[in-house]
Amino acid sequence: MDKNLAVFQKVTSAWEEDKVTWNSQPETTEEGQVFLKPMPWISANFYTIDVTEMIRDFRANPDDLHGILFRLVKEKDVSGFIFGSSDHPEEGMHPTLRLHLVLPEQLADEAGN
Repeated sequence: MDKNLAVFQKVTSAWEEDKVTWNSQPETTEEGQVFLKPMPWISANFYTIDVTEMIRDFRANPDDLHGILFRLVKEKDVSGFIFGSSDHPEEGMHPTLRLHLVLPEQLADEAGN
């Protein structure tokens, strides 16, 4: 198994950004998790991650929506991903999320597309 293999998992418990720590991470589930293989190191990598099934589950069960946790599968090795956080002093280093939405055919027809 690649030591830099990462996973996106649905968070199953409530948490607060300013109170969560490494040792108090919220609970997650392996059900429907999505894996991410690392790319060779370059200064800017862009990943495409398909979390469609997670989002469908969140829409069907909005009371279960507590977020998505991104972590390494094997967290004991000296390895990892490097990301800028929303607290980074340089705004250009803040993470962004781009959604690619595909309308069902019927809605696209009604919208004139």
